[in-house]
Amino acid sequence: MIEEADGAGFGRLSPSLISDWVKIGLLDNPDRVPRPPGQGRGALYLWPDHQRDLFLSLLKHRPGGNDIGRLLPIPVSVWLFWGDDFGVSISQVRRALTSWSRSYQNHYATEDRSLAYARLAVNGLAGPKASREDKRLLREALTDALNQNDWDQDRIAPLALAVVDPGALGRSFGPFAMSPAEVISYLGSMIRGLSVLDEASDGMLLEVRARHREFISWYMRDWASRRSEPSFGDWFEEPTLDFIISGSCRDVVRHLGGMDIARQSGQDLPPVQLGTWPGLRATMGAAYPNIPPPEELPAPMSPVPM
Repeated sequence: MIEEADGAGFGRLSPSLISDWVKIGLLDNPDRVPRPPGQGRGALYLWPDHQRDLFLSLLKHRPGGNDIGRLLPIPVSVWLFWGDDFGVSISQVRRALTSWSRSYQNHYATEDRSLAYARLAVNGLAGPKASREDKRLLREALTDALNQNDWDQDRIAPLALAVVDPGALGRSFGPFAMSPAEVISYLGSMIRGLSVLDEASDGMLLEVRARHREFISWYMRDWASRRSEPSFGDWFEEPTLDFIISGSCRDVVRHLGGMDIARQSGQDLPPVQLGTWPGLRATMGAAYPNIPPPEELPAPMSPVPM
């Protein structure tokens, strides 16, 4: 890997960089193979070509300073949209997501940050007749959930309903006419996802991948029409490649939390009906030249058995 980076113009890198990147999930573990006769003793550790390509792309997009965590969405997005055949294993994804989740939680590690996030969420969801006291109670519950990384749906749901839909008038939200219950579930999906990430089975992560592929396919198809709506068009960011890749860790955790909340609440999740992902192949080569362009995603797909 060091020779590959040097040959590609990135200079002579330290071996510790490689081991550090393996540890946090930017790279996968190498394969242990016997040395050829006459080439010394001990084992030889090699990476497949796809990991080399990933490594060169990571170097190309490496930020200045020490904020290497900004690279974590790259291997996760390769796994999400290109699949296992492009060299990113589910064990590597687990390490990358764990590293990302620690960084995310550190961002809200102080009481002030948690309170600011909770206040923003409450103000954005409160109905026009929500009382000051109900908003305070929900704000405190959300701050506790962030500080403790623990989403208690049974505790927070009634507090949130009193704020989101005071008087139980059947209020709905946004372009999808989300119900108050759906809004509350979405609110807690990130916190729940962070709390269940370590225990998530491979099957759960594979189902998250299928559901996120479906979501991105839908988003790219409908973005232009949604964006043109005068009342909520600003909600929809243009689905550029950077937008899709940069949000991959967050989206995996959020999908995971949403699935767990739904199942804990006894809700049946709909089957995945996945179409192709249009337009991506043309843009991938320019932005990430060392990652092979994807084939069209298969359709339809069913949820992976748990």
